[in-house]
Amino acid sequence: MLEMDVMLKDAASLTSKYVGETEKRISAAFSEAEERGMFLVINEGDTFVRRRDDLDQNHEVSAVNAMLTCMERHTQPFGFTTNLGKNIDPAAKRRFLFKVAFDYLKPEQSVLAFAHFFKLDCSLADMQKGPRLVPADFVNVRKQIDFMRGDMTEERLLRLLALEAKERADIYNAQLHNGK
Repeated sequence: MLEMDVMLKDAASLTSKYVGETEKRISAAFSEAEERGMFLVINEGDTFVRRRDDLDQNHEVSAVNAMLTCMERHTQPFGFTTNLGKNIDPAAKRRFLFKVAFDYLKPEQSVLAFAHFFKLDCSLADMQKGPRLVPADFVNVRKQIDFMRGDMTEERLLRLLALEAKERADIYNAQLHNGK
């Protein structure tokens, strides 16, 4: 809708072990996006806007402050992705014009995703009795099938989707118990 190309940045491209370098990379990313008229997306953005009261090191606080300053000054639209919205500094949350959360797919949406990723039909009843799914579950199962060059029966795909959803839930629950 914005008719802008996307510039995707992640922690690996923005962080540095050298003091002050992360701040320079953050600033450079925003400058480049602005100069090129691109929509900047920072993947796993919580890395850069964590709650400052949870940080131990001065350089971590400095990186958050640099990100907040760049967000404030940037004249183009930009976005952050995260699965850890609760860890975002309140000052950063105020700088986001829109906050969008994606929940589990509804069974009707899962039927559409099944058709999109696997080019097969799946019954709504099967999706209603199965686990709650997210788009990443379909992406991962598609990659598994491509890697294994396996057959794609509805039954097999539903089993793989259920395993993927269980693994995602197990990881999430482990993080909750470890306080992350």
